[in-house]
Amino acid sequence: MAGVDPRHFLAGGMCREEATSAFLATLLHQSVDFQERFFRLCGIPSFTVTDVIVEQEQRDVTVVGANTFVIIENKIASGSKKDGQLVGYYLRVKSQDEGSRVHSVYLSPTRELGKSEVERVHTESGEIAVSVAWEKLQPLCDKLSDFDNLFAETGVLHVLDAIRRRRIRSTRQLEGDELVLRNMMRSIASKLTADHPIRKLDPYGCQLWAFGPITVVIKCETAQREDDGSPEIDTSVQLLFNLEGPNSEDKVYAKNWITPIKKKGKWESFEIDEQNRWMVSRFSRSGEEAQLEELLMADFNKLVTTIYDGIAREKANAVGR
Repeated sequence: MAGVDPRHFLAGGMCREEATSAFLATLLHQSVDFQERFFRLCGIPSFTVTDVIVEQEQRDVTVVGANTFVIIENKIASGSKKDGQLVGYYLRVKSQDEGSRVHSVYLSPTRELGKSEVERVHTESGEIAVSVAWEKLQPLCDKLSDFDNLFAETGVLHVLDAIRRRRIRSTRQLEGDELVLRNMMRSIASKLTADHPIRKLDPYGCQLWAFGPITVVIKCETAQREDDGSPEIDTSVQLLFNLEGPNSEDKVYAKNWITPIKKKGKWESFEIDEQNRWMVSRFSRSGEEAQLEELLMADFNKLVTTIYDGIAREKANAVGR
């Protein structure tokens, strides 16, 4: 028997991200050869795999072992990238399985595409977060001793062909309100860097991430408007926070502060997102450029300050016992 030709699953219009995730999961689940090569490529220490799951809680592929997970975010088109996906999945797994080791892989057309996503994942000791290009998987599929070689070798070629066909260079120039918001995020980060005991402030596009025992994010999106000459900018805003994954000196106090909030599911203007378990507040802000920057900075600063005051109280109470 020659083997199974996967062209009906992976060729032409059928080669979507869901199909390529299923292809990858099949290799990881059914071929120890491929599994070992993939882990070696990613720098992940070998472990016994008990299951491989596709599309669980929006994660493309999840490899499961004893107290160990590998979460894989899969992209075959650069345009489908969504900011903060990988760190969101990482934090959710860490919160669900405390003490587990969680490795994170961003698999996409180029290594550069996933670098910013990987940099947001603050791993604990022994964990790996890595960006990998799909082309690096081609030699991993070559001459597997324990799997259908036609399926593996032809399948990865179909995926690479799909990536080439979708690789349309973006010529969109940032302009108008979006460019203003991006510059605002960088300006706010610069102004607030010295004000808070935060490990890192990371402006990314129209977002600003504050990493610490509790991660805080502000996301802004410009509203569509007619060019009527008005200097005001209308903005949809999301404020989010969640317990950070890595261990830190104050993590136990941060957990004491956030646990009753998440258990209740509501806090001030925030409600829990049942899918990713982040606390989220949604609202709008409008104003001329300087005024809007002050409003957004005040929103972000107030949340960060309130959270860190809460952590400080938990720490003081613990020390005073």
